[in-house]
Amino acid sequence: RQLDEKFTYIWMCCLCVNQHRVREARARGEMIPFETFHDKFKHHVEGIGHILAMMAPWYEPQYVRRVWCVFELFTASRHEKVKVSIVMP
Repeated sequence: RQLDEKFTYIWMCCLCVNQHRVREARARGEMIPFETFHDKFKHHVEGIGHILAMMAPWYEPQYVRRVWCVFELFTASRHEKVKVSIVMP
C-alpha cells in the first residue's frame, strides 16, 4: 500500500517520551507516577493512529522483549482508533 509521505510519521518513543528522566528523578529522590507516562504515551500513540510493530529478527523479535514496546502495543490495542500492524522483515 502506498502512503502519502506528507502524512507519514515515524514514532520513536525515546524521542517523544524520555524514559531516562525517570532515573534522573530517582537520583534526586523524586518519583514520577506511572500515570504521567501513561497519559503522555497514550496521547502520542492516539495522535499517530497506526503502530507498526517490527518483529525482527523473526526467530526472536526484540520488540516483544522490551517493556516499553509491549506497553506501546498494549496502549495501541486498547484504542479502537489506533491501527496495529505486525511487520516481519
